Amino acid sequence: MALINGTYEWAKSENMQEFLVGQGATITDDLLSKVNSGTLTIKLDGNKCLMTHKTGSDLRLNDITFGENFEENFGPDIKTQSVAFFDGAKITIISKGGGNLKETKRTYEFSERGCKITYSSPANKIEGCKYYKRA
Repeated sequence: MALINGTYEWAKSENMQEFLVGQGATITDDLLSKVNSGTLTIKLDGNKCLMTHKTGSDLRLNDITFGENFEENFGPDIKTQSVAFFDGAKITIISKGGGNLKETKRTYEFSERGCKITYSSPANKIEGCKYYKRA
């Protein structure tokens, strides 16, 4: 678990704009600035995970119990029902709902250097990735 716990700084994104368009998102400069920046903090404690995403003045906090549903807010108008799973090496979060947005799966993979988040969807052939380095 020590390899997962920590703070990560955004390093780069790949195909995120294309992925978001495929998911039904309206691309704005504000959205792109949030996608292409930020700090991610993860604290695992048994079957629980506290995950914080900070981008500028925007702070999103998820207090997760693996295997249980929780609500996520992606801005004032987008709320999803999500469930997270942990297999000892990866965290996977599946989110449904959120207005016209399609189901999204985020897979968090960790290494000594950082974290890679892969965004995918059964309704979208394009995958997006965000890369974070350890802070």
